[in-house]
Amino acid sequence: EERVMRMQGSLSQLKTSEADFFNALDEKQRDRKRLIKDRTNTITLLSEISTKLQNSTEEEIKKLEEKREKEREKRSDAKAAIKHADQQTRTFAIEFAKNQLLLDNYAAKDKASKLAKKKQRIATLSLQMIQNLYDRTDKQVRKELLEKITAHFAELTASRYRPTLTENYELKIYFSEHDDAMPAALAGGQTQALAFAFIGGIMEIQKERHKKEQDTLALQDEEAEYPVVMDSPFGTMGGDYRRNLVEFIPEVADQVILFVRDDQWDDQVADILLPITGKTYLLQFHSINKQHRSDKTITFGEREYSYVVDSQTGHEHSEIKAIGNV
Repeated sequence: EERVMRMQGSLSQLKTSEADFFNALDEKQRDRKRLIKDRTNTITLLSEISTKLQNSTEEEIKKLEEKREKEREKRSDAKAAIKHADQQTRTFAIEFAKNQLLLDNYAAKDKASKLAKKKQRIATLSLQMIQNLYDRTDKQVRKELLEKITAHFAELTASRYRPTLTENYELKIYFSEHDDAMPAALAGGQTQALAFAFIGGIMEIQKERHKKEQDTLALQDEEAEYPVVMDSPFGTMGGDYRRNLVEFIPEVADQVILFVRDDQWDDQVADILLPITGKTYLLQFHSINKQHRSDKTITFGEREYSYVVDSQTGHEHSEIKAIGNV
């Protein structure tokens, strides 16, 4: 802003100087014309004096000579004045050209400054529009997500607790739907159920949006797959919560990867998940130390597998072993 104000002040000063210059130039031109006229009159007068000398007496000649000398001095002064006026005219012309160039330069900078301000205003308006669009979208997404979380949490726990979602997408639980309800403290299994309800809500919204995009664009490609990886999801859950979660897992995503221990993979889990399991892997440790051996096993289908086996290579290593495919 200060730079623009200085430029505007300089432009005003240059415009004033330009007017003064043209006024001074006009005055010099008038002086030059007057001096040229005086010079012409002097030449004419000298010519007349020369003519009179031819027919005058000695006394008259002397006076005429004095008069002619004075006219010659005037003529010399007129020449000098004309020369000086021409020099000043050239000086003014050069100065005017410099000022005009400076004026054009300031005008270009002023134009660039105005263009920059215009771009800044456009960028600010664009940013405001994007922010407003984001706020509306964010509000709508939080509303949709909370509805799905509430439905999934009720499905998993069969409780009347009311989940809420803050502006930072932080989950909180209350005892009832009243605004003055007290926050609730969840047990471990309920906390896990709430987390799964949150994940399931996100995945469901994404699937719906993908389908909407496919329908809008009339695309015929395969539906998008959003895999979910769960590590020990049944660790702190009791029987009812565990069964509800096992039945809920296939609804979460098209592809789910589960990491489970032997104490989590019981008959209840296996009966529901094995029929829809595509591939099964066992993380098996090959040991050369007898102290590492364990009697722990895990059963998949009708076969029992050990977690630790003797190494046949003489080196300790872990193996991801495929033990079942559909």
